[in-house]
Amino acid sequence: MKQTALKYFTDLDLSMLALMIFFVAFLFLIFRVYFYEPKEVFDRLSEIPLKDEEQRHDQ
Repeated sequence: MKQTALKYFTDLDLSMLALMIFFVAFLFLIFRVYFYEPKEVFDRLSEIPLKDEEQRHDQ
């Protein structure tokens, strides 16, 4: 099955280009999460499910 799927990927340059694009995008996301966004934003976002539960119990 693997051989059947891989026989259509004959253009190695295009496959390597796609790999590099996805790798750069992955590094950009890692950089943005760890260095760009302040910790307070993630702390506030992590409390959203808890606030949702409190609102349901208050009704």
